[in-house]
Amino acid sequence: MGEEHDLVLEHRTRQVRLTAWKTQFSKELKAQTNRMGDKEVSGAWQGSIRFAVSGRGIFLEGTQKMEDAERQVFDRRYTALEFKAATWTLDGETVNREDCTGDSELNDLTVRFTRGEDGFVAGFPKEENADDELLDGLQTEFPWTAYLPDGPVEVGDEWDIDAQVLEAALDLGLDLPVEFDSNDGDKVWLRSRQQGHADIQGEVKATLKEIEEVDGHSLAAIALEVELEILEDATDRHREQLMLPDTGSQRSELNSCESKRVMEGGGLLVWDLTDNCPGRLLLQLTATETETIQITEYDDGQEQELEVIRSYACKRRHDLLIEAREPGD
Repeated sequence: MGEEHDLVLEHRTRQVRLTAWKTQFSKELKAQTNRMGDKEVSGAWQGSIRFAVSGRGIFLEGTQKMEDAERQVFDRRYTALEFKAATWTLDGETVNREDCTGDSELNDLTVRFTRGEDGFVAGFPKEENADDELLDGLQTEFPWTAYLPDGPVEVGDEWDIDAQVLEAALDLGLDLPVEFDSNDGDKVWLRSRQQGHADIQGEVKATLKEIEEVDGHSLAAIALEVELEILEDATDRHREQLMLPDTGSQRSELNSCESKRVMEGGGLLVWDLTDNCPGRLLLQLTATETETIQITEYDDGQEQELEVIRSYACKRRHDLLIEAREPGD
């Protein structure tokens, strides 16, 4: 029998946790099929063939009130937010690239999260003069405890993690309201997928690999293996992204867009056994995505139903570094 270790999460009043995060996502079109009825048709349907977005920032999170060993109120300050995006579109046989940078009005603002009957509710402290619309869709408490085993574990032990908890990591930074400046001067708002529209299934396995002593802290290194299938109703999100013709007598209307992603990869979770808090979460994932898009085309009074099936190759990387700071540090 080896030495057993308890992996637990502990919050302390006035302790501040600094989370420096980076996220990268890209998807590239690999194949496209157009069908009208049971016939495959050719056509230069317009749209992006590659998309990439990256973001980074720092969250300063401080517990303000505890009750029965649970956080009741905590503040999160959003700082150093940076976003970049690039889109490659196909216009006939010409590929156009557009680069843009993004800003968030949440930058340098503090949001207060207060526990209610159905979880934490976001709001602005009195000293913050900000629009409440910025709070829509924000992640509240990161589900760290869901990554941990139910009891003591030894090096080499494995446990399962609910695949649903990865949604918070996959949406990291993309839950923020971001305004991108495009080349033509237009403003484009971006958020991650609509809450509640995605169904995540699959498995995430965790293995305690080793315990390492670093600067007086006992750190547990936990390897993660990820196999996911994500089904999403992406209709609303795609309505503004798809380039559909609209020239009076000739126009197209998006009826639906269903997305299926098969994702796999690995990662690393470092848990600080001394401070009872996370130290790092790294995820590196690849995916194949299939979009099934239903479009109605109108041309000189004629109406036709078009089904577009697109296959993508996707890559994701998410990296969080967490540092606990006591009052006075």
